[in-house]
Amino acid sequence: LYTIKFENDMTNISDYVKVTATLKKGRSLVALTDIPPNTIIIKDPAYASVSKSPQFCSRCFDRLSAPRPKRPFLCPANCYDKGTEPFESEKKSLVILCYLVAARVISDKGFSYTKYCELTKQEPLQKSKSSLSSDYTAIAQLVTRDLEIDQRDVDCVFDALALRPDFFLKKEETKFLVRHIFSTFPCNVQGVTFIGEDDNGAFTEKRIGSGIYLTLALMNHSCFPNTRIHFEKSTVVVTTTEHVKAGEELFHNYGPNVLHHSWQERKDSLQYQYGFTCECPPCSLGRDKELAHSLKCDNCGGPIWIGSEYLVVCNYCHQKEGRQYLCSRIDSIREKIYFLEDSNSCNDVEIIDALFRDIGSLYLSESAMMGNMMDSCATLYAKQKEWSKAIECAHISCSVVKPLAGPLSPTYALEVLKLCRLKVQSGCTNQDLELVDDVRFALDTLEHCNIYDSKTVEFFSTKFLKGKDG
Repeated sequence: LYTIKFENDMTNISDYVKVTATLKKGRSLVALTDIPPNTIIIKDPAYASVSKSPQFCSRCFDRLSAPRPKRPFLCPANCYDKGTEPFESEKKSLVILCYLVAARVISDKGFSYTKYCELTKQEPLQKSKSSLSSDYTAIAQLVTRDLEIDQRDVDCVFDALALRPDFFLKKEETKFLVRHIFSTFPCNVQGVTFIGEDDNGAFTEKRIGSGIYLTLALMNHSCFPNTRIHFEKSTVVVTTTEHVKAGEELFHNYGPNVLHHSWQERKDSLQYQYGFTCECPPCSLGRDKELAHSLKCDNCGGPIWIGSEYLVVCNYCHQKEGRQYLCSRIDSIREKIYFLEDSNSCNDVEIIDALFRDIGSLYLSESAMMGNMMDSCATLYAKQKEWSKAIECAHISCSVVKPLAGPLSPTYALEVLKLCRLKVQSGCTNQDLELVDDVRFALDTLEHCNIYDSKTVEFFSTKFLKGKDG
């Protein structure tokens, strides 16, 4: 291991953390000392970012007082005065982002013919400067992915750069620069998101823009990470979700995770997008062991193991089942849930009761899939105003999500808030001290998580916790 030395004025990374590198994994972030949960370890301003949402400023990501009917989507006082190019165009977000990265490199005089020669000859880059400086070295050290780059996008960025008064590069150099920036995007562009609520009360993560974050890009992926991120305008903030011991690596989640994706889905997505096979603890189990860690014996409820490609065996009663039969049961439950969620005419609670029993007989209580299924059942019961049954399912979902996502994670806080909403709908009031404590915990955890357009959060924030008359 070796430590990359930061410049003295680097303030976006905590003293708790150091950057290390190995030949196998490249650069990574490691804890220098024990770090307690809920500790901010990184505040990383975007090297370049762009929002395409009419609700947010395209330059600074501040929420606009009212959605703009047409481009540019810019703050009327601050950002609009700095110029509207390229935000007034209909160009793709990644084309605008590439232009912004290249424009910053050019304006900082960070890309020269000497640097061009170093890169095209594949010679080692100079190590005299920090890998997080505004010099082009920072961009050049990002991992690239050789996916197809549309030449029309390259030409579009070049044409826009050529109009800049500070433009000084030759055409060959500029197009090389633009192509190289595009090649860093598959592995390094971070979606800027906020959490919103749809008409059915379901919380969803909504992407409002994209950015390049040089410190965040140093973190390796885990499907079961020990950190979470949220955004303060266009700045990403990284916070620990559990106790991290000195010497342990700090992980970020690139998208696929154990709560919502199977082993095969995670494997395929990461290999296609990033070109690597994840070796985090859940992925190290492999497909068969992950399946065994999710299901239980139909006969005695005991844990199972995969005896062969075709055989599943119970560890307790040793009953044998065909793997195809087990997979057909999984598919049948999923199809029932999809049908009931899409159906507005189904008002037979007994069908949902049967589904609930099927799920309980197939999945282990602590498995991620159990949490997903119980969350769906809670929604189905709530539609029928079967509040006690909906609350029971929501409790199970919370108990699954808490250890998997972390007790201080926004994911768990949102599950708690959904549970609180069901309790209120069932008739509970702010006289219920347990309910008040749960609401306060959820809102405190979600305070810095960009929760927008949420009637549930607004209800609890403005009414439920204010006095005893809410």
